[in-house]
Parts: sequence; structure tokens; C-alpha cells
Amino acid sequence: MHEDYILIIKHHQTLRTWPKCPDTIPEGFCYDFSKDKDMDINALLTVTDILITDYSSLVFDYAFFARPILFFTFDEELYGD
Repeated sequence: MHEDYILIIKHHQTLRTWPKCPDTIPEGFCYDFSKDKDMDINALLTVTDILITDYSSLVFDYAFFARPILFFTFDEELYGD
């Protein structure tokens, strides 16, 4: 882990269960704002250096920042069908 960056997680609001930050990650590195209804996703985008997302339309909003986007396509084979 690096002291110059943190991991901020904001899962989609329609998920029924949200994965937690692993216990093996040092304290102060991973912050999950999924349950915080007051934390606007657009506000988070302004402080995000790299967006990690799936197939969300959020990439179109984030693209205006001209910052890197990583696609986490865990179900690419199934999605492609």
C-alpha cells in the first residue's frame, strides 16, 4: 500500500449486498461510501484519479476529466452473450 493514495468504493445503489473492504487491507486505506446516501457520486468523481468500473454509464461522466478508466469486466464472457 502506498501512503499517497486511498481506495474509495461506492457500489451501485441497487445491489442487495455489498462486499466489504478486506480485513487484510491496512486501516485508513479503504473507504466504502456505498451506504452513505449523502455522498454524491459526482462529488467523488471530482477527487478520483483513476476510475475502476464495470459497464456503468458513469464512464461517460468521468470521461470529461480525461483521467484513466479501468474496466473491471469480471463477467465478460457472460456479458458478451
